[in-house]
Amino acid sequence: MKRILAQLLVAASALCAFAQAPTVKLEPDSPAAQIVPQRQSPQMLQMAPQGGQSPVLQGGQANAEEQKKIRQQKLEAKRKALEGLFGQIRPATGKMGPSFLESNLYWLIGGIVAVVAVVLLLLRKRHVKPKTPYEVAKLRFENAPKIYGDFGPKAYAEEVSQIVRDYIDAVYQIPAPERTTEEFLAIAGQSEHFDGEAKADLEKILKLADIAKFARHAFSETEKDQILQSAEKFVEADEQKRRQTTQKQK
Repeated sequence: MKRILAQLLVAASALCAFAQAPTVKLEPDSPAAQIVPQRQSPQMLQMAPQGGQSPVLQGGQANAEEQKKIRQQKLEAKRKALEGLFGQIRPATGKMGPSFLESNLYWLIGGIVAVVAVVLLLLRKRHVKPKTPYEVAKLRFENAPKIYGDFGPKAYAEEVSQIVRDYIDAVYQIPAPERTTEEFLAIAGQSEHFDGEAKADLEKILKLADIAKFARHAFSETEKDQILQSAEKFVEADEQKRRQTTQKQK
């Protein structure tokens, strides 16, 4: 690039020199302009050539031709000088290679996007609050009908009763999942956390689950709806009671 700029500066200097060169005033081509009128003696008339032209006229023609040749020679010399000067300027032999940023632009953008995505994901996980036992139970209740369609009434009843047991274990630290129906009902009957209505709902949920697991008759649609409704009612009522207790304590 520096070499090209230097050559361009040399070319510009040559052009300026050519523009400032003194112009050559060309003589008129007409030989009549070189004729000096003078009186011719008889001797000169006798020396005149047969063609009728005088020596002065012939000398004027020779002078004009010489000046014309000189002018053409100067123009040809300047043309050759300019051709030699501009002939040294050559186009760039090859394009400069792309920079590191240009060659890896898309990779850099992709890397930045990936880093930002990872940082946002980590920040999101850090600020996400864990779900409460109530929220976990609600999500499992919503998925219970799908279990009934995929695995049948027995798996469905076991899931619904297990949701209630896990909720009680998480909220009150009562090991409900490890107890049989009779053992759990006995513990719940002595607990101060459940009122009479809640205990009745618990008994209905667990016994309907036992019917689905152990009874030989088919689990009816009515029993299917009853166990889910009773489980949702129990969890919802208990959550409302706990919220009211928390607000009173504040």
